[in-house]
Amino acid sequence: MRADVCGSAHANADVERSRKIRLTNVGMAPAVRTAVRWRLPRLEISGEVQTRLLPSGTRLLLVDMNIDGFAIESPIEFSIKGEYEFEFAFLHCAPLRQHAVSIHCGRTMRNGRPLYLAGFCFAPTIAAAGRERVAAFIRDVDACRSISRE
Repeated sequence: MRADVCGSAHANADVERSRKIRLTNVGMAPAVRTAVRWRLPRLEISGEVQTRLLPSGTRLLLVDMNIDGFAIESPIEFSIKGEYEFEFAFLHCAPLRQHAVSIHCGRTMRNGRPLYLAGFCFAPTIAAAGRERVAAFIRDVDACRSISRE
């Protein structure tokens, strides 16, 4: 499913970039095998990065992220294969704005209200420069977290 939605043209380049990130990001968790089969390690965020859906500005809880995509908790449901724009902001890092495609969205209840766990891959049209911005953002977040732990 992931290859159909996100394309596979960038797969080898993404694996190569992930090796660079893996070497510089010690805080990355191993990928969890699901139907989506994320192959790369993901940086566990757990809400540390301010995430908004654009243009509405709806706040979302970013759960984890890598150069392929990310997972969020959301009060709104996302259409599978729908393309959305997001803004990610963290402390002193420059905000990152990227388009992403919804690949799964599951509903649960929390405090009597629906909550959605959604997974996204960065849009297949994202250029190499866009993928590098994502990788740089992840490195910056991890570096800031490492400094604050010391």
